[in-house]
Amino acid sequence: LINPGVSVAKTVNGGETATGTNGTVITYAFVVSNAGDVTLTNVYVNDPLLTYSNNVGTLAAGQSVTVSVASTISADLTNLVTATGGDPLGGPISSTDTAVVDRINPAIAIVPIR
Repeated sequence: LINPGVSVAKTVNGGETATGTNGTVITYAFVVSNAGDVTLTNVYVNDPLLTYSNNVGTLAAGQSVTVSVASTISADLTNLVTATGGDPLGGPISSTDTAVVDRINPAIAIVPIR
């Protein structure tokens, strides 16, 4: 009996959410872990909103890998990352996580005093 498992944890600037103005550079990090008791092969990380896809390869039981992607804030969004892999019997497994970006639009108004 095997118990394959994969998990992915996504952060943006080190947390679950990031706030900034349009054009602010942010960094997403994805920690992909083999949470099962067997080796996983062809482990992929995919985040369509970032147009990011990467084959992180093979993960032994208990092994983790971290990948980072830089981006810029252009809108409010909650984006989803998916990690998928294959167990020794050829079965697919997957996990997802999200991170939230909140674009702010600060403004200054000058009001003449009369």
